[in-house]
Amino acid sequence: MQKMISNIAESNAESIYLINNAAVISPIGVIDQCELNQIVQHIHVNLLAPMLLTSLFIRYTNHLQIDKRILNISSSSAKHPFPGMSCYSASKAGLDIFSKAVGLEQNHTGHPVKIVSVWPGMIETSLQEEARLIGKSVFPAADLFVKAKDSGILTTPQITAAKLVNLLLSDEFEQGAVVENI
Repeated sequence: MQKMISNIAESNAESIYLINNAAVISPIGVIDQCELNQIVQHIHVNLLAPMLLTSLFIRYTNHLQIDKRILNISSSSAKHPFPGMSCYSASKAGLDIFSKAVGLEQNHTGHPVKIVSVWPGMIETSLQEEARLIGKSVFPAADLFVKAKDSGILTTPQITAAKLVNLLLSDEFEQGAVVENI
């Protein structure tokens, strides 16, 4: 992060943004049947990595007097958990609370970084596919993901990306908010 930010021509920079989008869905299944190493990996990708990247982004952009924003990609699973997705729901709820807390912290700085967590909706991704392919005996809510696909309510990554960019660049980017609909 330091190397990347040090390569910015500060005299020409108007803004800088970080989008934390990486996520995994596994392990899927009831928690006592999940492999411990998968739980650790899940938390590393879905929660720890965005926390570390956020910390470094803020640390290395503190001196910049430009528009600085972080967009964390969360999920409605943070508020609406399904059986068999305890890790995913917990990590996304953690990301939402983390975003709110960092927003409060940044309100007390000279050149704050704005941070938002967003629920992008149901998107046709490899995570969706993985959830559909898990057997109902392992993942009781698998049928819901199959129905979402079959009913055509999944949106494309391209449409979602355009909405996310619009949010990122808009005046509606409210410090510490959890945006439930884009």
